[in-house]
Amino acid sequence: MLLQVQQLSKSFGSKPVLHQVDFQADRGEFIAVLGSSGAGKSTLLRCINGLVIPTSGKVDVLGMEMNRKNLQRVRRHVGFIFQNFNVIGNLSVLQNVLIGLLGAKGYWNVMFSREEKRKAEEVIDIVGLGDKLHERADRLSGGQKQRVGIARVLAQNPDIILADEPVSNLDPVTSREIMDILRTINETRGTVILCNLHQLELAAEYGHRIIGIHSGRVCFNGNAHDLRDEDLSLIYGGKYVGNTETRVNHTRGEVLV
Repeated sequence: MLLQVQQLSKSFGSKPVLHQVDFQADRGEFIAVLGSSGAGKSTLLRCINGLVIPTSGKVDVLGMEMNRKNLQRVRRHVGFIFQNFNVIGNLSVLQNVLIGLLGAKGYWNVMFSREEKRKAEEVIDIVGLGDKLHERADRLSGGQKQRVGIARVLAQNPDIILADEPVSNLDPVTSREIMDILRTINETRGTVILCNLHQLELAAEYGHRIIGIHSGRVCFNGNAHDLRDEDLSLIYGGKYVGNTETRVNHTRGEVLV
């Protein structure tokens, strides 16, 4: 089992955000996480990556517990894709991707080898930016910046990729292009993808499994094809209004309304 989340809870002061979250993920899984804004989706990913320390419970990655002692060692296996791209505008695409390798280097070793540069160029080509290698990041479109973020993660060769609303700032066409890249990584490398999404149709189309979170609690954990109106009402706390015409298309993996 690549990832185990056990009884994970997190509070900020007196405000509880996650409540005893339990789930597992194995190699090759693509998991979409659904929930309203403020449900705890981002906090969940940040606890898994060690950006936030849980109040209780634990996260195991490849049998190693995510804690302060193991933080750097575990993070080498976990990549993080941010909602707001998180690129450095005055650096080139290549430089932005190489920065992702600094976490695995020693304090005084900030030079990049020829092999590291070759690998960076390789992953940049994978995400379709081979012709933008030396372009400044602030001259790129939003979709291209997110591709840089994905390439930076790929350069780390992680076993798990956490994607926090990676397409929320993108148009529908570009969103699918980004989701297609994540699916290709998942299928060709066996990388676990854990992806927070607001778009139900994308979750149903790309996710092998859906985890629904409401008020910090897991209220659905199953196949996208098993997701029903009553499950969506639990996930979205009554904000979701379904009808008899709403269903998951079992052949195309789309939600039809």
